[in-house]
Amino acid sequence: MKTFVLAALLLSAAAQAEDGQFIFSAAASHPAHESDYEAFTPGVSYRRGGYEGGVYRNSLGRISVYGAAVIDTPVRDLRLLIGAVTGYMIPIAPAIVPVYAITERFELLIIPPLRYRGVRVDTAVSVRVMW
Repeated sequence: MKTFVLAALLLSAAAQAEDGQFIFSAAASHPAHESDYEAFTPGVSYRRGGYEGGVYRNSLGRISVYGAAVIDTPVRDLRLLIGAVTGYMIPIAPAIVPVYAITERFELLIIPPLRYRGVRVDTAVSVRVMW
């Protein structure tokens, strides 16, 4: 909890210093294995100048910190977050995450299913609110 509060305060200070967007999330759904994961996954992120970073409580109940470049794609309203994340089975894991803009204020983050170094990652979907 201390890590989450500290990261939120740091993100708040960064947002006041520069023009950017806060991103809030509260829950994730894992359609294939819902009972294996925690659904309450609160988080706060900050996006500015093609980069995004944040902290959240992941579906394993651990604190995750991530940083990523925000890449536009040729598909309308679809972006990729390409970076790294902590808090999972691999200490610092690479991440390529599609994010679909539903509206100007709402995004759908989609974790595709994959295997990395023998670790299974199940599909997850989260709605994020921009501020």
